[in-house]
Amino acid sequence: MLGTLYGDLVACSFKQNGMKLGDELVREDAFFSDKGLMALATADALMIKDRTSPQTFKSLAADYYYGRDKRLVRFPEWFEKWCTPENEYNYDSDCGMAMPMCCIAAPIDYDMSIALFRMMLSGKAAMYASWYLGHLVKALKDGKSKHEALMQDEVSMLPGWINNHSHIASEPFNALNSLINGWIAFEKANDYTEAVKFAAELSKDADTRVTTMIAATLAEVYYKPDVEKFKFPKNCTDHYGEVIKRLREIDQDPAIKWRIEVELVATHCFNQ
Repeated sequence: MLGTLYGDLVACSFKQNGMKLGDELVREDAFFSDKGLMALATADALMIKDRTSPQTFKSLAADYYYGRDKRLVRFPEWFEKWCTPENEYNYDSDCGMAMPMCCIAAPIDYDMSIALFRMMLSGKAAMYASWYLGHLVKALKDGKSKHEALMQDEVSMLPGWINNHSHIASEPFNALNSLINGWIAFEKANDYTEAVKFAAELSKDADTRVTTMIAATLAEVYYKPDVEKFKFPKNCTDHYGEVIKRLREIDQDPAIKWRIEVELVATHCFNQ
């Protein structure tokens, strides 16, 4: 979870630094984007506050929306409507807001990831992207190699799209494009740091935040980086320090994380 969140900050630093990465992977003035806050809200709901129904999850997402630093972060106009209680989960969102939720949920449980995604009712490209991301993460968690994960039947169309993805390159903010670039960055990387660096550089003309978060998720599952090395900027810890602290404790203790994951899956959360 922390690796996914950190990926958003790497993307922020990349943009702040003139579309290149400086000596520091994450700058001290980096901040969570709308996508990063959606991932943070998802992690908070699943692992800390136990808001595991569509209604209670939306209330927490709304808390993050209304509590953000409005000088730094803008959300899409439709998102405020999605956050209101009157909206019955049928707002057709853009691809970018659903994928960060899947990045957090997929390492916990594939079905949960899909259920979260369906709350956003995104388009066909995002449907494929969330489906494939969930299966890639599951295979990597099960100890499969990168090649084995990519060659599994559940993602049968993805290898061809990766080899020739010009047909969606014209839609840079397409969720499938983000997934493909995220996978390419992860596949050629030797560790977590390389994966997020490659992802940021690959996505100069695309959705840098989502692409980097996807690569960060895959790399976190596969390489299991030391969460102590994720140094969050002060402005992030000022706003969300308690949540980051709790998530760090969970990530550092596999027994706690395993127990929470089992409980979440057992409750069939996010079923309407």
